Amino acid sequence: MKDQNKYWVLLLLALSSFFYNGSLQAQNPQIIKANNNNLNYILNNIRTSFTSETKTISVKLYQVSNKSGSAKQPETDEVTDNFYVAISEFDEQPKQMLFVIKNVYAPKNITLSPQPDQKIKLTFVYKDKGQPKKYTATLSSTGVEE
Repeated sequence: MKDQNKYWVLLLLALSSFFYNGSLQAQNPQIIKANNNNLNYILNNIRTSFTSETKTISVKLYQVSNKSGSAKQPETDEVTDNFYVAISEFDEQPKQMLFVIKNVYAPKNITLSPQPDQKIKLTFVYKDKGQPKKYTATLSSTGVEE
């Protein structure tokens, strides 16, 4: 009787390890064409990106070029940029948000600065009617405060 029990235990162990190993093997990677025109445009026109973190959130900022002539400056093809601001909590199921700052002309001095209150300060300088202006926003797990 002991030999029969031993046989079944060994058989169960062998079968379970077979199924266990088979279920952990990765599937072969597969590449497919993505048919999202907006995402395609954004990813292909990222000028630069910035990242900053606190203990509670991560912020990623993507500077994306708009189409030629979007700055509407006479006799030029200058462009404006959109800034995509992605905010994510650090959590197993993080709250995630995406914001867009549209049509920024000639941005420079772009910074993301972590603050002591676990927020991140976004600042940059841009041109409005030929004059430099400063943009400031506070980014947090609840969104954007201008």
